[in-house]
Amino acid sequence: MDATAWVAIAGIAGTLVGTLAGPAIGERMRRRSIRNEQLLVQRLDAYGELIRFTARLLTDARIRLSSPEFQHRYISGDELDRTQGRVRVIATKPVLDLLDKFAAAADRYEDEFDDAEATDATRNVLVDGLNDSFERLEAGIRKEVLG
Repeated sequence: MDATAWVAIAGIAGTLVGTLAGPAIGERMRRRSIRNEQLLVQRLDAYGELIRFTARLLTDARIRLSSPEFQHRYISGDELDRTQGRVRVIATKPVLDLLDKFAAAADRYEDEFDDAEATDATRNVLVDGLNDSFERLEAGIRKEVLG
């Protein structure tokens, strides 16, 4: 066979492969795009739930600080576990790190706020630490979502 025949065969083979593979590649890209969009929607929903939950914790902490007689709303461990678990499944590493820091600050707050030896200054530090962790978490989520 001469060079012209090889060029013709290569052209026919290339057209055949392109015709068959083109739609398959396009469909794969479309499916990947749909999966990414679904993940983004789930992530936004979970982050919104997390922000509402953590904001409620912070609001209660601030009220307890200014009004010692305030009986804070009971937040069940199941609700906390469900919210954190949902976020942990779909969150990115930076948000997970910030969530861990917020959870540590919340645990410290819950453990030490009602301690009989806790002074007002100590309680202020605990609430400030919770507030700082919340603001970092919120900023991290905002940065991830908005880019």
